[in-house]
Amino acid sequence: MRLKAKIALFLTLGWAGMASAQQQEAAAEEVPLAPEQQEVKQIFQSYKTALLEGDGDSAAHLVDHQTFEYFETLQSLALTGDAEAVRSRAFVDRLLIVTMRHELDAATLAEMGLEDLLRHAIESGWIAKASIRQLDIGEISVDGDDATAEATVGGSVPPAAEGVEPLAYEFIREEGQWKFRFGSLVTSLNRVISDFTAQLGADEDDMIFTLVQALSGRQVLPEVWNAPAGLGVGACEPDGDVQFVCGPVSPEDLMAVPQTPWLIVSGMENDGSLYLVDTRDHTTQVLYPAQTSSSRHDVATFGSCTQVVSRFRPHGLSLRPGDSGIHTLYVVRHGAREAIEVFEVDARDSAPTLTWMGCVLAPEAVSLNSVVALPGGGFAVTNFQIAGGELWEWQPEAGWAKVPGSETSGPNGIEASPDGRWFYIGGWGTESLIRLSRGQTPVQKDSVEVGFHIDNVRWAPDGSLFAAGHSGGGITAIGACLSGGSCEGVATRVARVDPDELTAEEIVRYPSSPLLPLGTVAIRVGEEIWVGAVGGGDRIARFPVPAR
Repeated sequence: MRLKAKIALFLTLGWAGMASAQQQEAAAEEVPLAPEQQEVKQIFQSYKTALLEGDGDSAAHLVDHQTFEYFETLQSLALTGDAEAVRSRAFVDRLLIVTMRHELDAATLAEMGLEDLLRHAIESGWIAKASIRQLDIGEISVDGDDATAEATVGGSVPPAAEGVEPLAYEFIREEGQWKFRFGSLVTSLNRVISDFTAQLGADEDDMIFTLVQALSGRQVLPEVWNAPAGLGVGACEPDGDVQFVCGPVSPEDLMAVPQTPWLIVSGMENDGSLYLVDTRDHTTQVLYPAQTSSSRHDVATFGSCTQVVSRFRPHGLSLRPGDSGIHTLYVVRHGAREAIEVFEVDARDSAPTLTWMGCVLAPEAVSLNSVVALPGGGFAVTNFQIAGGELWEWQPEAGWAKVPGSETSGPNGIEASPDGRWFYIGGWGTESLIRLSRGQTPVQKDSVEVGFHIDNVRWAPDGSLFAAGHSGGGITAIGACLSGGSCEGVATRVARVDPDELTAEEIVRYPSSPLLPLGTVAIRVGEEIWVGAVGGGDRIARFPVPAR
């Protein structure tokens, strides 16, 4: 299901039906609007028109980036979340998930495109046109790139219950354009419902069932809390002894947060996300962009490179451990720019949060792939060029410099020794793990063949390296699998490499499929090896650690 349709669905489910049921007061007096206020009002009117005309594509262009991530999370939960995961969510989340599960079978929900879902929403009464026509906005306040507007029905502000703030719409200016900021509306609705049910002594889950039953005309059964069946492995069921963590789309890289049960995952998609995975219960959530993320620009270190949230396509990850649960995360970023985005990771609370600190733009003509933190506050990256790429190093004072002797075919993943004296490079083109000296004269360079295209390289707890990648059928077949075509003959591969002896042994070989197209990274989690992949799949594979 495409995210744009879900966005069109949300406003009507979350607000229109509730607002139309409230009492109305006398119409507010019209007052002249300043230009920015008029722009905000026009965005609202355009969204309202798009809903009434069933134009989800137009509606989607009018919402902020975080709304996309919010609904991506809900779709994943609707398809794969167990009862505990769903019932732990706030009211609006549960309402939308239960509605999707009650109204649509799992296979249909997983395959629906924008037009199909929007048509179903209108025909089924999810989007009530009569209620939409009543919605408007009242007084508008603009503060820089943020704006707030009163939510009105029939030209007046609905009376709020005693002690409850009236609902308001929020907007944010992204890249010069005003957008709906529905994360704040979700928060407001959850607060209103919590206060309302507390005053009535009502149960929120009972209210959800009542609303969905009224919407559909059919009884809602308690089984709706459980993940839907019918998709086989696609519903996150195990494949033999291989189990899955479902939710992250194209989980290209995995990074453990030190001394915690959390993993950070890069979802390598256009308008992608950084995800947070709890290794204890295998639940996932969007980490960035998200309401929990913030920014604090370190101009002294990263200069004038400003934050750009939209068109975020994350790729390789590296984490520099810090003190007292505060770490530094480096993210290879494509999309709006080719850069390393730098975040502070605060892992002191129950779940880590990110604060954007700055970025470093890539050297001209360099195609970033992987990144590794280095001593001195800098990092190194791979320039992935099959015909011949190399490594580049960045330090705060010196800036960028090409790493001597690093030229090779398709350098992909990268790790460094703890003392910073050695690089370990995933040779995608050479199908080998390359060991390269750093800061030594003469340069020392050795390698060990693994028999597949290495993507990412990660340290294992025992001091060995996990080299993960893929093989089979040559570049053409791999490209077809990556782009959603046939994966026949293609496989995900993982080798354990001794960094001193430069010997390798295969520990994972798994046939590629649309669920796990092309393996890219492997890390050790407890007694399992977790493997991420690109190509549009929505899961991380969990393999048992083989006996040695």
